[in-house]
Order: sequence, then structure tokens, then C-alpha cells
Amino acid sequence: MIKNATEAAGVMPSNKADLVSVIIPCYNHAHFISDAIQSVMKQTYKSVEIIVIDDGSTDETEHVVKSFGNVQYVKQRNRGVTSARNLGLKLSSGSYVVFLDADDRLLSKAIEIGVGSLMANLDCALTFGTFYMIDIEGKRRGLCHPLRQRTYGYRDFLERNFIGNPGVALYRKPLLAAFDGFDTTNQAAGDYDLYLRITNVFPIACHTEPVLEYRRHGSNMSNDPAVMLPACLSALRKQSRIVRGNVPLEAALTRGRIHWKNYYGEQLVIKIYEHAALRKWKNTARCLLQLVINYPERITRTILRNRLKNNGHIVQ
Repeated sequence: MIKNATEAAGVMPSNKADLVSVIIPCYNHAHFISDAIQSVMKQTYKSVEIIVIDDGSTDETEHVVKSFGNVQYVKQRNRGVTSARNLGLKLSSGSYVVFLDADDRLLSKAIEIGVGSLMANLDCALTFGTFYMIDIEGKRRGLCHPLRQRTYGYRDFLERNFIGNPGVALYRKPLLAAFDGFDTTNQAAGDYDLYLRITNVFPIACHTEPVLEYRRHGSNMSNDPAVMLPACLSALRKQSRIVRGNVPLEAALTRGRIHWKNYYGEQLVIKIYEHAALRKWKNTARCLLQLVINYPERITRTILRNRLKNNGHIVQ
């Protein structure tokens, strides 16, 4: 009988500084990746390797990365972030793994906190904390994503993604490899899909500490609701067969669908109005199509609201 995640992984906790592999997928982020690499080099936990997977960049990424010593650089043709993460996982040598986006930065104690959390939670497959938001210049804009629980399970993640940014999580590598890494068919929500698969088997720990600076800028994939809404719903759709017949889990999955539709669906509505006002018809049609496919009830509700309004009714 498997008693905890370390036993399942075939490893036991050690008092020595186990190697942590920090994998940085990068696509045309030469202007940010120096910050990411330096943030790893400044860790208080020193047993770290850095692996940069260049996902077919056409900018100066290779030149910037190779200006650093002791950084493993590998370039692949453009296959997407989940493929880059999987390649980094395959090349890694650490007992633990962190996936740091090239435009983000780890706080100096991030890895020390993460390893300590997993050492204290032997039943958990991964641990995570929260993050600060920073702007394109790297200035902090406040703490985001407050966390209140110490452990999270499958039902929690059916309802929403509590991790928020992949860089705040630290994994036990053998377990992560056993789950076959990230789903390469889901680039935008491949991390969410992985959390669902892991939490269906193991609990995950939450130390609640801020460990990352999450940079928001115009090219963040998470800023595009036309990409994020279908990706998150697709990750949940894969769980439908697993939860079938389990009433509490089916209810949690339903709440999750509602959450993502409200979260990204309402952003889609805003984008549609913005693009239409600027006569960007291609972008308008793209967003409208995703709304029709993934959130059709929003359109029905809008039509009904407008009819009631035109008939003189007060609509909230």
C-alpha cells in the first residue's frame, strides 16, 4: 500500500540539498529572460540547475541565454509551451522541478520554501504558494491570489485553478514524470489539466507564501479569453468520464464550468465590444465565435435583457 507521495515516487526525503531543476520555456522573450535566469541564480537554495527550452524564438533569446554560465540551452522548432516544458522535464536531473515562465521572476526564497514544504508534507505530490503582480517594467502592483488552505484536492481543482501561475509550484520529479507531463494538445491550460490529473491521485500542499513575481503585459496568453476559455473547458471536459456517477464531483465540475464561463466569458464580451468599436472585425468575429461555441447562454441572456429593456422593464 502506498502511504505517501515520496513512497509512490520511489524516493525518500533526504537531509542533503537535493537538486532542483528550474525549467524555463521561452518564445521571443529575450527582453525578459535575463530577469528570469537571474532570479534563479539568486536563490537561497543553491542546489539548482537551470534549463532553458527555446521554443523556436526568432529574437535574441539564444544570445542572451548563452551569455550566462551554467545554464543548459536547448532549442526546438516552435511546438508550444507544453511541449517545451515536457522537453525540459525529460532533460532535467533534479529530484524536484519548477516551471518558470520566461517573463516571470522567482523570489529569492522560493525554492527553499517549496522544498521545505514538500519535506513537511510527504503525502503531497507538489506544493505551491502565491505571487505578486508586476508590470512590464518589473514594478510591483500588489499581491494577487490569496490562499487560505494548507492542502487542496481534486474537488477543489474541478471548481477552479488555485495555483494561478505555474511558476509558484514545485513538483516531485518522479511523480511528475509518471503523469507523462503536460498535455501538448492544450497549450493554454496544460498546467490546469495536469493539476487535475495529479489531484485525482494525490493531495497537494499549499504553503501560502508569495514565491513569484508574475509579469503582466500585452502578449500574455492568459490575457486572451478567446484562447483561455476553450482551453479551461477542454481540461474539465477530460474529467467528465472520471466524475460520472459521483454526485459531489459532478457538482464540482459543473461549478467549475460556470466559473470559467463567467471569468473568461465576460472578458470575451468586453473584447467583442472593444474590437467592434475599433472596427477590428476579424478580432470581433474570432471572439464572437468562441462565445457562441463555449458560452452561448450569455448571448441568449443578453438578447433577453435587451428585449426587456426595450419593452420598458427594469433590468439589473
